[in-house]
Amino acid sequence: MSDKINMSLDEIIKQKKESQQKQRMNKKKPHVQNKQKPFKRNNSNSKRKDKNPKQKPKVQKEAEPSKTKLFIKGLSIGTTNNELNDAFTVYGKLVSCGINWDKLGRSKGTAQVEYKTAEEAATALEKLNNTEIAGHTITVAYFKSKEE
Repeated sequence: MSDKINMSLDEIIKQKKESQQKQRMNKKKPHVQNKQKPFKRNNSNSKRKDKNPKQKPKVQKEAEPSKTKLFIKGLSIGTTNNELNDAFTVYGKLVSCGINWDKLGRSKGTAQVEYKTAEEAATALEKLNNTEIAGHTITVAYFKSKEE
């Protein structure tokens, strides 16, 4: 201890670094016995789903859209459910009719209408596609769900 009092600060730091290096060199790394392989989960979400890469993937047939449900876009923001209902009941009996709203309660400018029969829906599609409601030209098409 008394020898450190006579040493300069730089010499003390140098000596400490050297002793730390010696300690690191003398330390032995622990030997790991029975090293286990990491567990691999065999789930269905793996990247490769088919076991036979030569086999052609199955092509899904496009699902037929509902022939009684129509999708309307291009509506005025001010269009109400009653106005939409009045425009579409002319061509048949409605099962449901509704404008799509966002989280803040504003109209998205789209709607869905469902008729009782496919014939009524086809007539409404033919007559109302590219017509004006409340000053806006609307587009009417058969409704396709997200699954389709």
